[in-house]
Amino acid sequence: MEDNENKVIYIGVSDHLPKLPKYFSELDAGIEVDFKKYKLNISNILSIDLDTELLDKRIIELEKMISNDGQIVTKYTLKTNILVDLKIKCMTSNDLSMVRIVHEKFIKSIMISLPDKEKDIDTKKLFKQNRLKLETYVEDIYCELYNNKMNCQIAIFINCNFVNINN
Repeated sequence: MEDNENKVIYIGVSDHLPKLPKYFSELDAGIEVDFKKYKLNISNILSIDLDTELLDKRIIELEKMISNDGQIVTKYTLKTNILVDLKIKCMTSNDLSMVRIVHEKFIKSIMISLPDKEKDIDTKKLFKQNRLKLETYVEDIYCELYNNKMNCQIAIFINCNFVNINN
């Protein structure tokens, strides 16, 4: 994917999302990279390579309820931490105009509401049997350079499926 206005190439954006997902969450996050901490003076961003890694997951058991804003809270919530790994290819603005790669990482947490049961099997039991499959999809990346800082907005879709369940 390429940002035509800024000519930044975005690497890692998914070309598809799951069809009819049942259990999912979306993460919208912003990160600011100050190139001064790398002792760099940047003239432009050439590319952004984004990768994600799921670090851990756990089930949180709650009482069923309806929140003040009308959202239904189910018995089980899946919490996971996601490592977001950015590789920024940029051009310095000094006399040599060198291409440099800056590496930034950060961690975000997400929660996904899950049903009490799937095909009459308790969700907590399925979790303990490693029958929950999580997948991440990078929906969008957008970055701007200003005053030797980069503001980057990302959107990530996290899908949860139950796997290998036979009735």
